[in-house]
Formats: sequence, C-alpha cells, structure tokens
Amino acid sequence: MTARPVGATLLALALVATVVLAGAVPASQPVAAQQGSYVVEQGAQCEVITPLSGGQTAAELYDYRSHASHDADYAYSSHGTTDLQRNDVSSIFLYEGPDGLSLVIVHDRLGGGTDGGAAEFEIVGLPAGGEWTVEDDDYSENIDDVWNHGDVWSEVAWLWGPDRTDGGVYTGLGDDFEVTIDPAFNAQQSTFQPEGRVAEMHVLSGNADRPDRVAMGSLDQPLVIRSGTCGDPTVSYALTDGGILATVEDTGGETVSLRPPANVGNGIQYERLSLAATGQNTLTGPSNVDVEMSAGEGGPEIDGNATALSTLTVDDTGSQGSVSDLTFSFSVEKATLAGHDATASNVTVYERTGDGWERTATEPAGETEVAHSFESTTDGGGEFAVVLDESPIQATELSLDRERIDAGENVEVTATVENTADVTETRPVELLVFGEVTDSQEVTLGPGETTTVTFTQRVDSPGTHTVEVAGETQQLEVEGDESAVPGGVGSEGSSSNGYLAVGVGVIVLVGLALWWRRSPE
Repeated sequence: MTARPVGATLLALALVATVVLAGAVPASQPVAAQQGSYVVEQGAQCEVITPLSGGQTAAELYDYRSHASHDADYAYSSHGTTDLQRNDVSSIFLYEGPDGLSLVIVHDRLGGGTDGGAAEFEIVGLPAGGEWTVEDDDYSENIDDVWNHGDVWSEVAWLWGPDRTDGGVYTGLGDDFEVTIDPAFNAQQSTFQPEGRVAEMHVLSGNADRPDRVAMGSLDQPLVIRSGTCGDPTVSYALTDGGILATVEDTGGETVSLRPPANVGNGIQYERLSLAATGQNTLTGPSNVDVEMSAGEGGPEIDGNATALSTLTVDDTGSQGSVSDLTFSFSVEKATLAGHDATASNVTVYERTGDGWERTATEPAGETEVAHSFESTTDGGGEFAVVLDESPIQATELSLDRERIDAGENVEVTATVENTADVTETRPVELLVFGEVTDSQEVTLGPGETTTVTFTQRVDSPGTHTVEVAGETQQLEVEGDESAVPGGVGSEGSSSNGYLAVGVGVIVLVGLALWWRRSPE
C-alpha cells in the first residue's frame, strides 16, 4: 500500500470535517430560492405574475440618460427597456436582479412617434428599507416631474414629450410586500396639460426577452402588486391626512400583514403589522375591513421613570369589521438606547386602556449592528406607546462563585430573576461589567414566575469591578499586574465558532496537502 491513497483519504476526510464544522457560518440562499409567488390585482381582476430577471441591476436595465449623465445620445428617457416599451402604454413590472427585487415603471416608447403624455401615481406600501434607484427625471434645472416621498409612500407626477419616455425604479421590495398604485392619466391627472395621451396600462410577466403583457381593465382604478396568491385576502392602501388607510377585502378572519407608517423619529421604525381581520357577514359575503394606521414621535407620560419614544395607533372603529390577534414589529436604534442610558431590556410597549396605560407582551426579535428588533402582541387595535422603562424582569438574588480572582480568570455569576409584570414577558437578562453589557440570556416568565440564570465571565483587567444583573450588583476584586494584562473582559464561548472552524479546517487542509505532496509513492 502506498502513502498517497492514505493522504488522499485524509484530505477527503478533512474536507468533510471542514464542511461540517463550517455549518455555523451563514450562507445566503440563491435568488431563485428566495423568490415567491406574486400577483397583480385591480377590482375583480387578479393575475399571477413572474418577475422579469437578468444580470443587470434594475437601474442598469432602465438606463436613464439625460444631459447630466451623458454628453451625447440621451433623450431624458429609459434607453435600456426599449424592447419592453409600447406606444401610448404605461408598462409596469417586477424585476429580479443582483440588487434584489425592484418595481419598474416605464411610460410610452422611446422614438415611437407618439405625442408624449402625463401621469400621476400615488404609490403606498413601499418597504422603508428600499429606495428609488431611478427617478426619471431627476436633474435639478427646469424640471417638470414632481417627486414627493414619505416613509412608505411616494407621489409622482410625470410629463414627457414626443418620442420620449418617463418612469422610475424602486429597488428593495423584499419577499413580503403589497404595494398599491393609484394612477391618473391624461385628463384625470391635474398637474400638467399634455399633448399626447396614454391608452393602456400593462403589467409585464415572465421572460425578459418576450414577456407576457397583462392589460389592466382600467386606467384610473388602483392596482395592487403583492407577494402571495390570488386566494389570499387583498390588501390595498391609501394615504390619509393622519397616516395610512389599509383596506382588507372580503375577509372572514384570515391573518394579513400590513405596512404601517415606518420612520417616526427617535430611532423608532415600525416594520410590519399582523392581524386577523373579520368583516361583517353580508348577503354577498364578509365585508371589507378598514384599518387606519398612524404613528408619531414621543408619547404619553406613563410614570415618572418611563420615557415614551413613539406612539402607534391602529384604528378599526370606522369599519364594518374588526381586527384581533394583533402583532406589530418594530426596531429601536442602539444610538437611541445609548442616549437614554438604556439597553434592550428597557424597551416596553404600553397599550391605552380607558384613562390609563397597561404593559403589553413585548419580545426581542433580533439584532443588527445598529438596532434591536422587537414584537408586541395584543388582542386588537388601539393606541400603543413604545417606552423606555425599567425591565419587569428583576433580580431577587445575585451571587458570585468567588469574590476575588486573578486577572484572566473566570467568575461564575448566578442570579435569580422574577417577572414583576402582570403579563408574560420574554426579555433579555443582561450581565454588565464596567457598566457595559458583556453577556445576555433570554428568559420567558409568566407573572410572578422566577428562574435562575448563570453567566461565566472572564475578567482581564485588575481592580475592583461592579457586576450587575437585572438591578442587583456585587463587587469583584481582580488581582494582577495591570501593565502586564491586556485589560477588559471576555465571555466564555463568545468567539464565532463557525469562522473558527473554517480557519482550523483550512490550516488542516494546507498541512495535509503539503504532507501528501512530499510523501513517497
């Protein structure tokens, strides 16, 4: 038996081990796996649509050209979608590219011999994390088009001349959305007096080279483009003086997801609102359910120690139906928490009940580099306040396994915590050393329930340190030569195991490859 097959076997085993160990490293799904089903609706018309796709970004596909972007060969139009354009037709489609899913709008046809036209779109339900990557036209001087934006909506008025196009691209729809477009063309729009007119509105679907064209039945009725199927409840949006009106059509208690007002200041962003909508029974089936959503900065005085950051109102009183089982998700920027000397454990949602406010169930839902995410659940609509308050999870006992350690050693911290609230709470219980959060464990406790949490903490910096968990503190003495120890604290198991595994696997592979290469036949 020669050495080379053994080396090959070991090399193969090392590859397998590296793949297994690297399982903790997150991998993004291919675009195809992230795509779902999409539909366009207008009145009783519902059509399944497939996003056009390609290797370009949506903005590159659109290829908007003006004097500000090109020295020559420009017509203040989309030069990249000419194969998709039609004379006197407003073309709308979803596009999947390397930058995700986009909404593309192109009016008329470049060089088509038309007289131009005008259009107004009120577009509501846009994800707050997306952006208009093309605003046709967007140059500053002598511009006719009007672009107004809110947090989840845009109002656009376009005017284009003979042989030209107009439109725009919104990138970042994600995989869960419902966007309402309320169009007005020709004499129905009130901003311009165009020479030409738009005759049809099409939604494109399928292959980008030869897409299907779905002709919409009306030029002046709102249309909804959304994820899901034609069997799902239809959700449409309209702007109101105070916020957004969501209409859930023909619903008998199905759960729907709504897009509330998003960015309201104070580092708060409302993301999604899930509820069960139930219309009143009629001779033709359940009625529609109207839900008006509004949000604002600041809020009521809950008590002397609480700080209200924002309020969200979900009002179904003007509807023939009702909502229940409401859950809304939101995020709070870490900078906001730091500015109030608070942590994620201090974020609480209160609901107005009569003349007072009561705490509702609020749970952590994730974390990014800049914000913490949360979910709050309640029985139905109402007025809600996002508040910084003392965490209801409070420590009743706190102990250290040792009161004195050497620098670089571990100390075991054990705390008994109790839920002092009247509702079940899921909260992070945080360990603080030097006044900073060094570790955290999530607990779920019913009213009055207790549990024990244990942390293992390494402390590298000599001196006397305060260890705090859920309001209780203990002093820890750390001995050692301060100049010889790279100060700070460390938490056991805090390294990224996935990336560590990859590094170890690569080292093993390189070593085995060198050994194999040098081994005799």
